[in-house]
Amino acid sequence: MVRHKMKKPRHIAFDWGDTLMPDDPTKKEPMFLWPTLTVFPDAQEVLPYLAARVTLSLATNAEHSDEEMIKRALARVGIDRYFDQIFCFRRVGKKKADPGFWQFLLSSLITNADDVWMVGDSFEGDVVPSSRAGIYSVWLNRRTPEHRTGDSFRTVHDLNELRVLL
Repeated sequence: MVRHKMKKPRHIAFDWGDTLMPDDPTKKEPMFLWPTLTVFPDAQEVLPYLAARVTLSLATNAEHSDEEMIKRALARVGIDRYFDQIFCFRRVGKKKADPGFWQFLLSSLITNADDVWMVGDSFEGDVVPSSRAGIYSVWLNRRTPEHRTGDSFRTVHDLNELRVLL
């Protein structure tokens, strides 16, 4: 199911690694154990604004961290308070490419796809699967000037652009 109109959300789900916090795929231990953690400046700026207007959650394929470990990593950079729920591979049992991931998320949020946006840095890993589930998706492309727009998704190059979309 693909929605064909952008509607203001009641809920925004964010990808975690390389969307909110830089990821290092060479590390195999949970992120909360890394010696140094950072949050992207645009995430630090926009999360308080968004959290005052909609509920926020994380939707991640992270394999090395469970929900509690993710909360600890978020707390180390001071952004844990913005997220109501964490949907991770180890909690859901499925990855974002599986439609069951999105069914679980929507059921847990007690909402329908029209009320949710997904924001992530991977077009294929975040935007495509959530769009297929009927969730309006935002591709965060910090790497290139490329801009993709469709009926069920759009591109931003900085998370602060979400302010305008709301």
